[in-house]
Amino acid sequence: MLSVSYIIYATCHRVTTATRAAFPSGECKRANPHHTEPQAAPAPAPHQISADTPQTGRVGQDWVVLQGGGGEMSSMVYAPVPEGQHASCHRVLGCEVCVMAVNLSFAACGFLGIYQLGVVGALQRHGQRLLGGLHACGGASAGALVATVLLTAPHKLESCKDFAYRFAHSVRRQTLGAITPGYDFMLELKKGIEEILPCDAHQRAEDRLHVSITHSRTRRNHIVSKFSSREELIQALLASSFVPFYAGLKPVEFQGQTWIDGGFTDSLPIMPQGRTITVSPFSGPLDICPSHNGRTSLTLHLANMSVHFSRQNLLRLNQALFPPSESRMRALGQEGYEDAVHFLRREHWTSSAS
Repeated sequence: MLSVSYIIYATCHRVTTATRAAFPSGECKRANPHHTEPQAAPAPAPHQISADTPQTGRVGQDWVVLQGGGGEMSSMVYAPVPEGQHASCHRVLGCEVCVMAVNLSFAACGFLGIYQLGVVGALQRHGQRLLGGLHACGGASAGALVATVLLTAPHKLESCKDFAYRFAHSVRRQTLGAITPGYDFMLELKKGIEEILPCDAHQRAEDRLHVSITHSRTRRNHIVSKFSSREELIQALLASSFVPFYAGLKPVEFQGQTWIDGGFTDSLPIMPQGRTITVSPFSGPLDICPSHNGRTSLTLHLANMSVHFSRQNLLRLNQALFPPSESRMRALGQEGYEDAVHFLRREHWTSSAS
């Protein structure tokens, strides 16, 4: 937690000039209560707001990150309040402090969820400043499962990877993959979820986990963020992962109605408050994703997610439904790890030496 003295000092004596230089419109007033109009000021150095203090910071396109010394805090994100957005604002000795929420959203991606588990591994090792201020996580299908692990059982990451390898192996052994008659895809998935989630998972997930599901009849999207029990949370995750005909014929029942994969209607939920960092194993205009090596920059917007139209993404789509070999899955997990580290360094969530 931040000490009060650090908040006052950082806000009143360091953030003001930097944020006003970066945001001349001054949507979020802070620091000097006598100041009425933002003053022009030279932009601070990219990585240092003040060289004579233990605090360092960076002015970003839409936010400022301050890093405190002495091991007392991890990070704080200050931002103006854009139109239609929200921030938590409070006053500290006459200074208005606006803290923009930071969220993570994991895309629907089937067995390519192993890429996202690699991302989580990188965040746990190099992104503690980001995770320390994490407000919420969202996801659809496999992305919802990854978000759940991050919020409720982060210590079970390796167990989750092991389950992903075993699950993929069981599907590969079937003559027709998941659609082989007699193979119960959803039962195998449920066993894995029950093995990983703690008994109080629903309490840890309450109002922080946002699961995308699709109504089986109306085909309308619904985001679930409240769970009365662990069993209800598991049902929501199963509903978000149910692809008709691929995973079975009968939609998943949840809260008295039937639902199918959330990826059909919102494969990458964006949180209503703050900034949502998007994670996907498909290349596109996203925060954490594979690099695009194609010759064309054509993008497709599908179920709230934009991806590049490329041969690589078509191959990834096939692998999402028909899992590749374990060695390839491990390589995908490593790619996710490396892409996440690249993002953390690019956004200055971690030092370049990490």
